[in-house]
Amino acid sequence: VLTAEIALEAVESAHRDLALGLALDTPRQRSRLPQTVLHILQGALPAQGVIGYKAYTSNKSGNRFLVHLFDALTGQLQAIIEADRLGMMRTGAASGVAAKWLARPDSRVAGVFGTGWQAEGHVLASCAALPALELVKVYGRNPEKQASFCARLAELTGRRVLAAASAEATVRDSDLIGTVTTSAKPLFDAEWLKAGAHINAAGSNALIR
Repeated sequence: VLTAEIALEAVESAHRDLALGLALDTPRQRSRLPQTVLHILQGALPAQGVIGYKAYTSNKSGNRFLVHLFDALTGQLQAIIEADRLGMMRTGAASGVAAKWLARPDSRVAGVFGTGWQAEGHVLASCAALPALELVKVYGRNPEKQASFCARLAELTGRRVLAAASAEATVRDSDLIGTVTTSAKPLFDAEWLKAGAHINAAGSNALIR
């Protein structure tokens, strides 16, 4: 039931409240064990009547996400939501909001690094935020995964989503660049960038890789 358009509207609304001093955003906290890490992200939108947190564990077997949402006035529990896809859509929407306000409104070509779960959210949000977007070029290390990703996202967005042959081909002539990888090394040369290109740089949220 969650679309990119709904996610964009919600994330933009929350950021607007935060900018106006009407929200709380508590920095991420972690409890680390040798095998497993517990991550807690919490915040409040009192003007919208909610307070809550996302908790997730991560280890070699994967990640498990849950959102707990409470009524800001009464403290009563409103929902417990499995939040794997929810988090992916929210992360993508943050980049979508940035593109909506900072990229050129007539942007027609996007270049995306990454073919994973989070990259999907970024492509969905970019297409929703920029109606003029016609082409998304995608670059990934695995050709089979790259081809599958492009086919799936073309069907979901109704846009041309094509596999790029190289990092340079991904960047050249792109109005919007998105990086959604775990790479610790630079992905492209700044000289390849088109003048006025907007960059959404997403990656690790911790110094420990």
